[in-house]
Amino acid sequence: MTPECILLSPCFTALRTRPDSKAGSFSDQHAGKPLLLLPLAGLLQYLPIVDIPIRKRTAMPPHPNWLIDEKRPLSERNEKQLDRELSSMGSATRGGSWMPRLAISLHDIIVLDNRKWFGGADIRVDALVVTGYGNTKASDSYYVPKTASFPRVADGDRLPIGDGGLLVFHGLAEHFVDLSVMVSRDRKDSDSLAGLLKAVLESDAAAGIATSLTALAGGPPQVDVDTVKGALAGATALGDLAYQLLRRATGNTIGLYRNSHLKFRDGFGVGAHPGPGKATYNVNDLAFRYEIDEE
Repeated sequence: MTPECILLSPCFTALRTRPDSKAGSFSDQHAGKPLLLLPLAGLLQYLPIVDIPIRKRTAMPPHPNWLIDEKRPLSERNEKQLDRELSSMGSATRGGSWMPRLAISLHDIIVLDNRKWFGGADIRVDALVVTGYGNTKASDSYYVPKTASFPRVADGDRLPIGDGGLLVFHGLAEHFVDLSVMVSRDRKDSDSLAGLLKAVLESDAAAGIATSLTALAGGPPQVDVDTVKGALAGATALGDLAYQLLRRATGNTIGLYRNSHLKFRDGFGVGAHPGPGKATYNVNDLAFRYEIDEE
């Protein structure tokens, strides 16, 4: 059997095996199973997707569809600035460099037309925060998944997350924080985002994502501009993977928002988003805002 490639995103290619090659090939080991091709760290890695029931009513999209995508590539000026900052840190100063403790919370999440999007009243919100801070012994120390369920949500209801908002991250950050927010129909038999990711990322085939993130643990001079760019690509790949896994598990997932806030370019994005006060993002009958606070 030979693999049939379907482009999902700049970071992912899905492959489904088709029965037209000789036995004993790589694809025979994963016959009929979907695979992900991860072009990270200069290597193409084949990652079997875990067996999650696919709802027949919803076809998989050709690529992750993020309603609001505020990710910005590093400009040449950004790269030069980052290089200067990394050089100034020095290999001996990493422990004393600016690594703030951040709190990221979602606020005023409203689904104006629940039935249009999800066909029911039960909603789940999943967030994934990837940071440049962790340790080489635990790749999952670089990301924090959060799942929250909300039953009996009527059209126009503000999700009951309280005045303090839904806390999706609280911890140290280095180099960047990357945020992805997804909204799905809540199915009681679907796993949390943490469980979905764990099932895939424990595979050796997912080493590309883990390697791109844990490479940041070395500090300068081992960490350079390319290392940070590779970790940002890994964070984007992880967000896309989270979207795909949720889509397969729930049958209906909206990639609501994603962004990367860099340490030196953006000051980790500390503040209110999309702006001061309680301004909200509003797109396709969905609304929300978020805050990044430094302690």
